[in-house]
Amino acid sequence: MPIYFYTKNDPYYEFSNFSPYGIEMEGKWWPTVEHYFYACKFLDANYREKIRMAPMPEEAVLKKFLTREKQARILIDTGDEKIIGNSLFNYFRDSGRDGPGLKV
Repeated sequence: MPIYFYTKNDPYYEFSNFSPYGIEMEGKWWPTVEHYFYACKFLDANYREKIRMAPMPEEAVLKKFLTREKQARILIDTGDEKIIGNSLFNYFRDSGRDGPGLKV
């Protein structure tokens, strides 16, 4: 039987990158694995530090759209269209290899 996890209310939430169990990487303490995961997407050390210090890593991603006019316009221009990540390897957040992703 498969074990599903993602939100705080799910059994096995501890498996989630968002669970509040920090890690030490690159000589620094990261509040969650997700903080480190997002920070690794950027080269700018100051921006990586802002992500590391954010109460939740999602806040850094939101700021990407709130503080940059071009990215904000792209997001606004999507209107009511469904936005789907196109990773072949992430079946939960993105489309996965067979294309469906999570039906929400």
